[in-house]
Amino acid sequence: MGDSPPITLYGVQILEPVTSLTDLITALVCFYAFYRLSKLDRHGKVYTYFRYYFLWTGIATTCAAFIGHAFLYLFSFEWKMIGWAFSATGILFIEWGTLHFVREEISSRAFQWISRGTLVKYLAFWTLILTTQSFLATQAQAAIGLIGIVLPLQAYHYLHTRHPGSRAIVFALLFSFLPAITYNAKLSLHTYFNHQDISHLLMAICLFLIYRGVDQILDPKPNTIAEISHS
Repeated sequence: MGDSPPITLYGVQILEPVTSLTDLITALVCFYAFYRLSKLDRHGKVYTYFRYYFLWTGIATTCAAFIGHAFLYLFSFEWKMIGWAFSATGILFIEWGTLHFVREEISSRAFQWISRGTLVKYLAFWTLILTTQSFLATQAQAAIGLIGIVLPLQAYHYLHTRHPGSRAIVFALLFSFLPAITYNAKLSLHTYFNHQDISHLLMAICLFLIYRGVDQILDPKPNTIAEISHS
């Protein structure tokens, strides 16, 4: 099944209404996570980077809802890249948040190499976006960042510390294969509930699970304070 038919509300045409709505639901999960984390009395790079991951991802999915779907007819295709840029920057923040969180468990050499690698990947994303204008660059950047960098670092940290926050994030990222498979296999239930809509809702669940993991990482218990105070 392809894109859902447009609807008209109060004389305003809305393209892909359910897809736009599910994008907004995903954004609300991100903004909720950002709000809740902002209320914590925390400081340092781990706190800042994880918090900004949710903020930038929320902005990215809001852009996708309005510019990429609902009112695409008012914009040129290039405007979609605004949301893609916010998304890529959000991925960079969760990479850095994870890297600083686990830095006591890895060597300084590994820390430096991975840190530089995230920047190289981010610059490569911009090069691909500007030259190809393809959403595949955004997908690849997110997959490499979450599955290639964040997942193994959090899994390594959990194996060495049994930290519940790392365990929760590992589970969330394994869960993220479901929206990816749904989207790429175009698994749809109805014209008004297609593969995009299903994958958005699954991604909203994934983001909430990541938030739960981050919340445990930033939980100010005595045994975790030392781990999250890196600056």
